[in-house]
Amino acid sequence: MSIIISYNRYQYNWYVGELYHSFANHMSSLYGNIQIKSLSDMAKEYNEPLDVRENTLASVFNIYSLIVHNTDTNVSFLHSLADYAPVILEHKDALQKLNVKAFAFCSHHTQEVINRYKNDNINLIPSFYILENWNDYNLISEYKNVTNKQKSCYFNGLCYGHREHYVNHLKNNPFFVMRNKSKLSDYRSKKDYYQELSEHKYGLSINGVAQICYRDLEYFGMGSLCIREPMSLITKDNLQENVHYKTILDNFVRNNIYYPEKKEEVAQYIIDKINNISDEEEKYILNNASNWFDNNALPDKQIKFLHDCLIKNSII
Repeated sequence: MSIIISYNRYQYNWYVGELYHSFANHMSSLYGNIQIKSLSDMAKEYNEPLDVRENTLASVFNIYSLIVHNTDTNVSFLHSLADYAPVILEHKDALQKLNVKAFAFCSHHTQEVINRYKNDNINLIPSFYILENWNDYNLISEYKNVTNKQKSCYFNGLCYGHREHYVNHLKNNPFFVMRNKSKLSDYRSKKDYYQELSEHKYGLSINGVAQICYRDLEYFGMGSLCIREPMSLITKDNLQENVHYKTILDNFVRNNIYYPEKKEEVAQYIIDKINNISDEEEKYILNNASNWFDNNALPDKQIKFLHDCLIKNSII
């Protein structure tokens, strides 16, 4: 068996590159005859674009991809941690050249996407999401056991699109701590961020490019109850409303978030919904979220999942 593994490590502590690098090392320790190739070399070999193709759409070989190719059988497995992962399915030339039999991804993995590409003869596998930095686990472990949390709701993230409207609606209400990390006054180092998050019982998850983000995993790992918008995403171990998170940013909130005159009403609506969560339900959700984090967000579990995908899809 001859296997090529292709990825881009990019830079120290970048989670995507460090995970794929660790996976490649794991495979080399098991099988020995693993050839490592950069994505740029693979793209040149197949005469395909590296990062983007026409209309700036992501290519198969973009920086968030992992490719495992069996040269004996000429079949491939593809994994993506890109926010627009399904767009890669439109890069049909490269998929055919690599003979991709299975594609695992998390972001935008919905039933609609499955239906759209069901005739492409590629097994679409729901995958995991990740933290931003490889060493975030150390900080989560350091701060996750804080017990005297304030009954308040915390958000810290880039504020683009409708996120900005949430911040503008909620930032002046004392129940909420809303930070726009693109502003110097709101920026926190990673250590300060996790320390600050650990002080709050609730974490606000506002959809960005995808329906899932670092914050969901951070809240699960830190023991802050995840308050979010509706989710139709399919993940490796499926995330469920009222089991792993609470959907409180519902249609009422999302329909009124653009009207400044509604900010007090929206803030009070969210607070009332949170106050209606019983202690029993809160403990139930926090426990399930913590278990999900341990089973889906730890590197060794992610590496095992990638390895299992290769076996189940006859790549190795």
